Amino acid sequence: DDSLMLQSFGDEDHWYRFHPLVRSFLLARLEAQHGQEVKGLHAKAAAWFEEQGLVSEAVDQLLKAERHEYALALLERYALDMLEQGQLGLFISLVRKLPQSKIASCESILVPLAWAQLLSHNADELPLLIDQIESSIEHAEGAQRRDIELDISVIKAALLLFRDVGGERSPFY
Repeated sequence: DDSLMLQSFGDEDHWYRFHPLVRSFLLARLEAQHGQEVKGLHAKAAAWFEEQGLVSEAVDQLLKAERHEYALALLERYALDMLEQGQLGLFISLVRKLPQSKIASCESILVPLAWAQLLSHNADELPLLIDQIESSIEHAEGAQRRDIELDISVIKAALLLFRDVGGERSPFY
């Protein structure tokens, strides 16, 4: 296609995007003319992305719509799937986009984040993250608390193993 304003991308001709300059112009115009409605449009876009299974895009739109609680809930729901699919870096980056105050005591995000950090060999942040999880489980009870404590114990053991293999520093860290 010879269009200067619209570009095809992807394997098939089902997806198109505006040239970045055209996109910037249109977004600025939308904001100027309909600023109050923009958050609602982002929320609608998030719903559409979620229906398509595009979690990352849905989270981005939810954050633009300032729907932090829903973005957190969406990540909680897909956390284990993302880890199982090897989307460790993507999961870590999406969690980092959330306000720290929203995830500070959310074990259902913090525990998968710790696993993602460990499996990505990002050990630098793990001790602080483990402390944060241990502080947040005080309100957890029964099986939930035992599951979190087990995860933390396994993560700590793996971290020690990776850091010190046979008396030498592990090549992972």
